[in-house]
Amino acid sequence: MQTIQLTVHTTLFGAAQLIRLRGWAKHTMQTALGALCLRGAIRRYIAEAFPAGTDAVEYTNAIEDAEQRLQEHVHTLHDRIHMTVWNDTVCLSQEDAIAMLEGAALQHAA
Repeated sequence: MQTIQLTVHTTLFGAAQLIRLRGWAKHTMQTALGALCLRGAIRRYIAEAFPAGTDAVEYTNAIEDAEQRLQEHVHTLHDRIHMTVWNDTVCLSQEDAIAMLEGAALQHAA
């Protein structure tokens, strides 16, 4: 099994892939059928990427770093809108949600 280094870049792309596979959700992190909002996808990707017994600080930092990068990207496109507000009110489709995550990954990949 290949190990992928968990970075903000890989986390945002991984979260986009989870939404692509499981579907996109509004007004909840995860639906009963497994669809995910932006934050839910980031948190699910990190939860699945970290092995059991991972240091809680490292786990929390990974979530915070990815969410901060996504928030910065949302702000470049929509001034003063929080990522959850964007997900629940501005975002119109699963494709838009995926594009936002991938855009954040590409914008901050350097």
